[in-house]
Amino acid sequence: MTGSAAFPARPQRRKALLLALLVLAQLLATAHGKRQPRPADGGGLQAPPLADSGAAAPSGRRLPKRFRDPALAEADALARIAANQPAELIVSFKVSKSDIKQQESQIANSLGLAAADAAAPAAAEPLSKRALRREARMRANAAVKQRVLSRRAARKGARLKRDFTMLPVALLSVNSSEALQALQSDPSVASVEPRIMFTITGRGLRDQPPLERGFGDGALKALGVDGGGGGRRRLLLKESLPMIGAPEAAAAGYTGKGCAVAVIDTGADYTQPDLGSCTKPGQPAATCRVSAAHDIHLSDDYDDGELDDSGHGTNVASIVARAATESQIIALDVFRWFDDSGGGQFLSADYADIVGAIDWVLKKKDELGICVINMSLGSPCLSGNTKVGCPACPERAIAQALASARAAGVLAAVASGNDGLSTGLSIPACAPAAVSVGAVYDAAVAGGLQWGLNPVTCTDRTVVKEQIACFSNSFSYLTVLAPGAMITAGGQTMGGTSQASPHVAATLAVLRAAFKNATLDAAVEALTTTGKALTDPRNSVTKPLINMLQAANKMAEGASIPVGTVRINGGAQWTSSRTVALVIQASGATQMCVASEAAAPCTPYEPYTTSKAWQLSDGDGEKGVFVYFKNAAGTVSDPPANASITLDATAPSGPALSINGGAQSTSSPQVTLAISGTDNNPASLQMCLANAQTTAEACTPYEPFAATKNHTLPAGAGSKTVFLWLRDAAGNAASAQAQITLLVVPSGSVAINGGAVWTNTPSVILNITAGEGVTEACVANTAVDAAACQLWEAPVASKAWQLPDGDGEKGVFVYFKNAGNETGGPATAIITLDATAPSGAALSIDGGAQSTSSPQVTLAISGTDNNPASLQMCLSNAQTTAEACTPYEPFAATKNHTLPAGAGSKTVFLWLRDAAGNAASAQAQITLLVAPSGSVAINSGAVWTNTPSVILNITAGEGVTEACVANTAVGAAACQPWEAPVASKAWQLPDGEGEKGVFVYFKNAGNETGGPATAIITVDSTPPVNASLTINGGAEWAAGTDVNLTIGGSDNYPAGLQMCLTATQTAAAGECTPYEAFAASKVWQLLAGEGERTVFLWLRDAAGSSAGASASIKLDTQAPSGVAVSINGGAAETASLDVSVAITAGDFSGVASMCIKTATGALCSEGDFVAFASPAAVKLPAGALGARYVYVTLRDALGNTMSAPASDQITYNDPSVPSDVTVSVANANSNGWVTSSDVLIAVSGTGAASVTEICVREDEAACTAFSPFVNPTKYTLSSGPDGDRALFVTLRTAVPPANGTLSALGGGYGLTLPLDFMADFNPPSNTRVSLSSGTGSTATPHVSLAVAATDVSGVKEVCITDEPEATAASCQPWRDFNPTQSFTLASSEGASEVLAFFRDGNNHVSSGVAANVTIDKSKPKAKKRNMDMKATPSSSSITLTWSKDGATDDISDVSGFFVLYRPNYTPNSCERRRKRTKLVNAAIGAGSIVSATVKDLKPGKRYGFRVCAVDAAGNVGGGVTLRASTKSARGK
Repeated sequence: MTGSAAFPARPQRRKALLLALLVLAQLLATAHGKRQPRPADGGGLQAPPLADSGAAAPSGRRLPKRFRDPALAEADALARIAANQPAELIVSFKVSKSDIKQQESQIANSLGLAAADAAAPAAAEPLSKRALRREARMRANAAVKQRVLSRRAARKGARLKRDFTMLPVALLSVNSSEALQALQSDPSVASVEPRIMFTITGRGLRDQPPLERGFGDGALKALGVDGGGGGRRRLLLKESLPMIGAPEAAAAGYTGKGCAVAVIDTGADYTQPDLGSCTKPGQPAATCRVSAAHDIHLSDDYDDGELDDSGHGTNVASIVARAATESQIIALDVFRWFDDSGGGQFLSADYADIVGAIDWVLKKKDELGICVINMSLGSPCLSGNTKVGCPACPERAIAQALASARAAGVLAAVASGNDGLSTGLSIPACAPAAVSVGAVYDAAVAGGLQWGLNPVTCTDRTVVKEQIACFSNSFSYLTVLAPGAMITAGGQTMGGTSQASPHVAATLAVLRAAFKNATLDAAVEALTTTGKALTDPRNSVTKPLINMLQAANKMAEGASIPVGTVRINGGAQWTSSRTVALVIQASGATQMCVASEAAAPCTPYEPYTTSKAWQLSDGDGEKGVFVYFKNAAGTVSDPPANASITLDATAPSGPALSINGGAQSTSSPQVTLAISGTDNNPASLQMCLANAQTTAEACTPYEPFAATKNHTLPAGAGSKTVFLWLRDAAGNAASAQAQITLLVVPSGSVAINGGAVWTNTPSVILNITAGEGVTEACVANTAVDAAACQLWEAPVASKAWQLPDGDGEKGVFVYFKNAGNETGGPATAIITLDATAPSGAALSIDGGAQSTSSPQVTLAISGTDNNPASLQMCLSNAQTTAEACTPYEPFAATKNHTLPAGAGSKTVFLWLRDAAGNAASAQAQITLLVAPSGSVAINSGAVWTNTPSVILNITAGEGVTEACVANTAVGAAACQPWEAPVASKAWQLPDGEGEKGVFVYFKNAGNETGGPATAIITVDSTPPVNASLTINGGAEWAAGTDVNLTIGGSDNYPAGLQMCLTATQTAAAGECTPYEAFAASKVWQLLAGEGERTVFLWLRDAAGSSAGASASIKLDTQAPSGVAVSINGGAAETASLDVSVAITAGDFSGVASMCIKTATGALCSEGDFVAFASPAAVKLPAGALGARYVYVTLRDALGNTMSAPASDQITYNDPSVPSDVTVSVANANSNGWVTSSDVLIAVSGTGAASVTEICVREDEAACTAFSPFVNPTKYTLSSGPDGDRALFVTLRTAVPPANGTLSALGGGYGLTLPLDFMADFNPPSNTRVSLSSGTGSTATPHVSLAVAATDVSGVKEVCITDEPEATAASCQPWRDFNPTQSFTLASSEGASEVLAFFRDGNNHVSSGVAANVTIDKSKPKAKKRNMDMKATPSSSSITLTWSKDGATDDISDVSGFFVLYRPNYTPNSCERRRKRTKLVNAAIGAGSIVSATVKDLKPGKRYGFRVCAVDAAGNVGGGVTLRASTKSARGK
């Protein structure tokens, strides 16, 4: 971004703008809260300095919240400058090569050197070329900054706030508009930018999961995450590292050792196991992967006291550490927490701190070995309030910083951003020097994933492995792709391009470490030309998914001298044996030499091999191995590959162990161990303690050696042994052990009668449980004390015991003693003795009544007990014992009760029982009377009858003595006659059809009456009528046994009508079976065979009346039979392939059609059948002499077809047919393509020598002329399309003169063979090239081209060039064909012609196809007076119209317009949208009139509009403005 673009200013409007910005600054100061005080270094609170103080920020100061929004940051800076208050700006400077050269010369002159010399005189300190260039660049940076700031206008209001000495960037404080304008217009200034904030580009699962379960629980389960606030992925880096080939690369020796990665992020919790469990940076040296950690802030001594502000940096750094297994990590924290106006906080990084971190890296890179930076952070570009993809941004300050880093030998992997954009990346990924990284999934996820919360960024409805994530920003200048969703490392599970970037940073570190002499461009090229190509469906951009091993192998192949690596014992740090195993990997090597020291020349050389056993030198200590490689030309690698390991063959000494200072016994299993021992390397000494004997290898866990340790002995009394193993880092071990006796205090428990609460006898059973180590027990009825207790005896589990006499609560006390005569207890148990049974038990029913008509009665109960609260009762309708009675319930004086069913005398039995089980009983009687009842059914429950004479089925209830039947409900009193009940009774229903009822009344012995019981039946004496039946609609014939029956008939009660169908006639309807519900149609199966078939129908109504009908049809289901086939009247041979076939057959319905085949096993299709005719002319198949067959399949008039054909045979005997020959194309290429119209036909086989004549044609017509045979024979194809082609080749041998028949045929028919092949004579066609955008203009030379071509053999490659007069022969490079191609134009502005050439699979090359591309960086211009703008309002909308011709562009055409609008105010820029500014697109109509209708406006409201023009390259102009008001709600 140039200075003028960052802060647009127009001289004619400057005063008005400054006044407006002053007001805006006041509004912003009111709208955004101040930060809360934070603890100062001394622990107290420190208030923030005033916003306008201009003083330097103290340690821990936080920037105002408004810098979170780039647009607000810019507005705030402008407002402060307008009010002559200081605003801090990031300024980048243009440092030219001549500036640097000038400084090199000055340095050289001061040293007395020529500028090109690499070393100072002997008397001076040596100065390398790299140091000279670094010093010259620093001085050039300083000189350009000084030159700009010393100019008069700049001096009036610009001062250096912070100088980033290694970069052409500085933080300036500017407090005047004049100074700002001077900076913007200075030719040595590249950009002037507001001090904005950056965010991390990773999404975590720890506090607020970004994964929404919009597509089912499978989304999270597939990731191995529980989905809660503490979600963790169980698979760690199991998928992502193999996806990029990291394990294989490490196994090949590519570990990143010697190249440190600076992770510019939120810091790193280096205590995490993934980072080596460091106690502080670099410690312990054996495991710690973080060699330095530093907070970057304007105040150099700033430290926020946190290892990591959020866990993001730990996750990113851990990915680097796991992927590059021996790279060191430099953790740089640039993020801090800032206050939110809502009372919360947000995490951001200051632009100045990020640039400062890059500056710090360049200062420390040689000291710390830094060769790669990772930046998992970014900020999107904005169009108004909308996030948009950033174009390439070479002039931004951070881009200048990354370019300086790359020039100094440090590559930066940068996350592309998580905004889901496909038209650009975020800042700083847009920097040309950045290796920008997009994200892919490393595993499939069932159900898909949704990303982002309020609002949702995007949704991947399906997720498969290697799919580009929808949140990943993408564009043509993206560099590579890497796994980024989801990644668990450093105790954090996160997803985003933040997690993809460290995979690439690790890969770059591996390449830089392994190939120190290779250029940075070579490392990036290896990264981008290997791996798997993946295409983003959103924009068709294709980029590689990185592969670490492939990239390393690619660089190794390009090395001019042999290079390689060596690992000892798989990379182990220690060994206890001098004999080790070397794993050696090299490229370009034919020989190698292994040595214990780096000495030249190395001898002896031996053939290169990937593994070798090696003997280390004597003595413990660090040992080195050096491997020199030599290629076939004799070139030796320099320096050699090397590795080191520490030899320790001496076991730890003096192991000793004591427990509790050597005590003999202990009463507690918690003991203190005293441990001693030493080793040659005490820092790595470990120990393992066990309660069981074990080996050094099996003992676990090992922990760092400590002189004392708390320990828990195993449970249980007795002798205990603790075993100690000491083990050093090399695995040498020594052991010791110690013993102690564990005593247990005697204890136990007791229960009486299994824990019962009551007993009715003093004789009880004690249940005694003695604790561990108890040897004796003593029982007493009182707490007499253990010393006074008598009769100590061995403890038993069950003991009979006598309680003291008398009812009441009784106690038992048990004391315990161990082998050491220590006593414990007492264990106690309580039980209540009650030996007195309840008294006065009595029971009465319904107050002593003699009888009842209801089984529900009321019982009166009485009785008492010594313990009335626990008295229970049990009631039963049958006599039982107290023990068997159930259930018991609390005593109650009254209770509702149900007598058993049935009339007669009933007895109720009562038991009273107290808590101790004592019982007493009583009983009472009553007589139960039952009301008379019963039931009746007619004809056993039938629903219908066809006669009024029926049988009643009567069931009389219990106690019924008489019954009375009537046809109407006359009542029991009027019913006559009464008689003894019978189970079956003949009865006459009333005359007439319809529903009839029967009523039965009942009487018991007490003359009580009940009922009536009722039954209903319907009388139907009329049979069904109009019975009819037809088969297949009355057809005469049926071809199959399955037919359709049409059935007719009706009845007075159609719902009860049934039918029965049968293939045999029955004498009566009752004999037919089965009956089913009547249906008007039914599928029926006729009897098999041929002939006439009859179906018989019976209709029967619900009352059993019936009617019948029948129908017949002729059935033919068999194919023609007795088929005979005869060829040429039964002749044995034929010299002609044209024969006559006679066919005879018989069939019930007659033969109708036939199918004739001449190939064995050939099947007849529908189209093969023709009308039957005999004889039939048939063409036999051509080919070798011998048997020929004719197969005939016949079909009758009803479609019955023979299952197998009939056949006949004849012998084809033509001596002119050669035997055992095949034909092929002799001049087809290796892919099987014929690329010349002259086809060479080759004949092979044992019969090829007998061929004398040949006839070739391009269709199957008969040969008209033969030519003498030449092998191969050339045939020139007629013109035709590329693709499938065919020739028909007829070969003929000489015919003996004696064969007159064949002589008459002109020498015989010969053998005709088809010859199929693929032809490709032409280059690719339908070639096209154009900008992917569909326009002819672009704003950048980095373009995406759409290319297309077709070819029968496939389009293999494409070559694109903008070189004038280029040809296919001169065009380079050729690349794999893909519909979308990235290309960089040579010209940075203006018109260019792009040529595309295409090559097919057979190397035919097309002529060039051209596209004109115009690079247009200029913005459209519009003048209001030429626009003829008009506004037509309504109460809810305003339609704007204007002339398209009022907007012009210097290079490309104006292609469109959009309108920005807001209430009351006019939007002040086309490129930035404020919070309340909205956008509507315009439409260009006829006559160049443009219109846009703004809807959903408020009535009577004034609005400001800005009409913005867009040219074909996408550049947006400044726009023209207009104000207009909507009509009121009344239309005024």
